[in-house]
Amino acid sequence: MKYRQLAKSPLALSILAALLLVSGCQRNDELDRLRMENARLKAELAQLKAQQEEEREATSQSEASPTVEFEDIKGKFGESAITNLAKLGVFETTMGEFNPTKPITRAEFARWLVRANNAIWFDQPDKRIRETEGGQASFTDVPPTHPDFRYIQGLANSGIAIGYDETTFKPDQPLTREQMIAIKIGTDKGEIEDFESATKNLVSLEPGQLGSAVPDWSDRSEISPQFIPAFNSQYYVIQTGTNLVLEENLMRNVERTFGAIKAFKPKTPVTRGEAAVCLSKMGDRAIGNLGSRTVEQALRNKALQESPAL
Repeated sequence: MKYRQLAKSPLALSILAALLLVSGCQRNDELDRLRMENARLKAELAQLKAQQEEEREATSQSEASPTVEFEDIKGKFGESAITNLAKLGVFETTMGEFNPTKPITRAEFARWLVRANNAIWFDQPDKRIRETEGGQASFTDVPPTHPDFRYIQGLANSGIAIGYDETTFKPDQPLTREQMIAIKIGTDKGEIEDFESATKNLVSLEPGQLGSAVPDWSDRSEISPQFIPAFNSQYYVIQTGTNLVLEENLMRNVERTFGAIKAFKPKTPVTRGEAAVCLSKMGDRAIGNLGSRTVEQALRNKALQESPAL
């Protein structure tokens, strides 16, 4: 009875109401806290998703066109060619030292040549050079265990004359100017002898004779006899009538690489920067109707191919 009376007293009712009010406020505070925590978690999740999307996009862009961070090519000859070839994945790395003024070896050039050709013609399998896996070696000093066998043998299997002689390649020797131009011309046009025999209007030359279209370098007589056919197929004369004579030099490998020169210096070692410039434009190996593509064109074509359709 005493408790019932107390419960009905105004004081008790006031206390009970206060307790209920406090309890309700606490619940409201807890709900507000939970709502704020939920909003915070949603914001963090949205931020995490945005970061992941940015990382995926950056990774995709990096895979398509890696960032080139060579430390020693700024302002050096061949900077643009080196950068663009690196973006196509021609070199094993895109950072550190490139050593653009260092001589390039014959094996290294063969590797770059195959990789540059295949990267530039990435969308045309018939113009790519197939890398060789195993099989019989054409050169005694480049066995299947050699790290660049796949490239050197691939070039040999494609009919491109690249040997130092018939049985050796000399992979560790510095590449000379005459060697580079001869190998590059053979890659641009296909096997040199096939090209000469297929060009019916080519003015006939005696074996070992440089054609009149070959520039009048002061040291042109120093070009080794085995490379003369390559130079004649780079600089050749087509006589279409009794009077009309056309000079052809579509790829301009020498001019693009060495500029306007009075002496060719055929035995001078080629630098890595010069090699990159020479490889920045590749012929399509079409005998009699030579086409070409530059590394810049390849990058644009690749970007268009990989960009999403609008």
